[in-house]
Amino acid sequence: MDLAYIITFFVTFAACILSGIAGGGGSFITAPYWLISGMTPAQGAITGGFMAIGMGASSLFAFGKTCSSVSIYYSSQIYKFTP
Repeated sequence: MDLAYIITFFVTFAACILSGIAGGGGSFITAPYWLISGMTPAQGAITGGFMAIGMGASSLFAFGKTCSSVSIYYSSQIYKFTP
Protein backbone atom coordinates (compact mmCIF):
# COMPACT_ATOMS: atom_id res chain seq x y z
CA MET A 1 0.00 0.00 0.00
CA ASP A 2 1.23 3.43 -0.85
CA LEU A 3 2.40 5.59 2.05
CA ALA A 4 0.33 8.54 0.76
CA TYR A 5 -2.89 6.59 1.38
CA ILE A 6 -1.91 5.88 4.96
CA ILE A 7 -0.94 9.49 5.64
CA THR A 8 -4.16 10.74 4.01
CA PHE A 9 -6.19 8.40 6.21
CA PHE A 10 -4.60 9.68 9.41
CA VAL A 11 -4.81 13.35 8.40
CA THR A 12 -8.49 13.13 7.49
CA PHE A 13 -9.26 10.99 10.55
CA ALA A 14 -7.66 13.60 12.83
CA ALA A 15 -9.51 16.38 11.02
CA CYS A 16 -12.85 14.60 11.44
CA ILE A 17 -12.25 14.00 15.14
CA LEU A 18 -11.27 17.61 15.77
CA SER A 19 -14.15 18.85 13.63
CA GLY A 20 -16.60 16.74 15.62
CA ILE A 21 -15.26 18.05 18.91
CA ALA A 22 -15.13 21.70 17.86
CA GLY A 23 -18.26 21.66 15.71
CA GLY A 24 -16.46 22.40 12.45
CA GLY A 25 -13.16 23.58 11.07
CA GLY A 26 -11.75 20.31 9.78
CA SER A 27 -10.75 22.02 6.55
CA PHE A 28 -8.15 24.03 8.46
CA ILE A 29 -6.22 20.76 8.63
CA THR A 30 -7.17 19.12 5.36
CA ALA A 31 -6.92 22.12 2.99
CA PRO A 32 -3.17 22.64 3.50
CA TYR A 33 -2.64 18.89 3.26
CA TRP A 34 -4.39 18.72 -0.11
CA LEU A 35 -2.19 21.53 -1.41
CA ILE A 36 0.97 19.87 -0.10
CA SER A 37 -0.05 16.57 -1.68
CA GLY A 38 -0.24 18.23 -5.09
CA MET A 39 -3.91 19.04 -5.60
CA THR A 40 -4.99 22.33 -7.10
CA PRO A 41 -7.05 24.62 -4.85
CA ALA A 42 -10.21 23.75 -6.81
CA GLN A 43 -9.63 20.01 -6.35
CA GLY A 44 -8.97 20.53 -2.63
CA ALA A 45 -12.16 22.55 -2.23
CA ILE A 46 -14.26 19.91 -4.00
CA THR A 47 -12.69 17.16 -1.91
CA GLY A 48 -13.45 19.11 1.29
CA GLY A 49 -17.02 19.65 0.15
CA PHE A 50 -17.43 15.95 -0.54
CA MET A 51 -16.10 15.14 2.93
CA ALA A 52 -18.56 17.63 4.44
CA ILE A 53 -21.47 15.76 2.85
CA GLY A 54 -20.50 12.62 4.75
CA MET A 55 -20.06 14.45 8.04
CA GLY A 56 -23.35 16.28 7.59
CA ALA A 57 -25.21 13.08 6.78
CA SER A 58 -23.85 11.33 9.85
CA SER A 59 -24.77 14.32 12.03
CA LEU A 60 -28.28 14.34 10.59
CA PHE A 61 -28.62 10.62 11.31
CA ALA A 62 -27.43 11.08 14.90
CA PHE A 63 -29.79 14.04 15.40
CA GLY A 64 -32.68 12.05 13.94
CA LYS A 65 -32.33 9.47 16.68
CA THR A 66 -32.78 12.09 19.42
CA CYS A 67 -35.17 14.41 17.60
CA SER A 68 -38.39 12.74 18.74
CA SER A 69 -37.50 12.82 22.45
CA VAL A 70 -36.38 16.46 22.23
CA SER A 71 -39.56 17.61 20.49
CA ILE A 72 -41.73 15.78 23.03
CA TYR A 73 -39.86 17.49 25.87
CA TYR A 74 -40.20 20.95 24.37
CA SER A 75 -43.82 20.48 23.35
CA SER A 76 -44.72 19.41 26.88
CA GLN A 77 -43.02 22.52 28.24
CA ILE A 78 -44.81 24.77 25.75
CA TYR A 79 -48.23 23.29 26.59
CA LYS A 80 -47.45 23.49 30.27
CA PHE A 81 -46.94 27.26 30.20
CA THR A 82 -49.63 28.08 27.64
CA PRO A 83 -52.83 29.46 29.23
